[in-house]
Amino acid sequence: MKQTVSIFAPDINVASKSSAIQLWLNRKNQFFSSVLEEDVSNRQVLLLGHASFVFSALICASFGVSGFSWLVSFLLSV
Repeated sequence: MKQTVSIFAPDINVASKSSAIQLWLNRKNQFFSSVLEEDVSNRQVLLLGHASFVFSALICASFGVSGFSWLVSFLLSV
């Protein structure tokens, strides 16, 4: 019978637990912070943009396919 030994290896890269994306998300967004005069992170700006897009898609979907095609044409023109 063969015996195996398991050795616990700690994380090799302990120093950098935060990825570059997480660091960017937690950073202050200069534009919205200056407009709103309050600290706003990049994560909050992305969440706001996502919520706005979903709300627009929902409203356009209520008007049918023509509303959705208007949204797509608007987004492609920007």
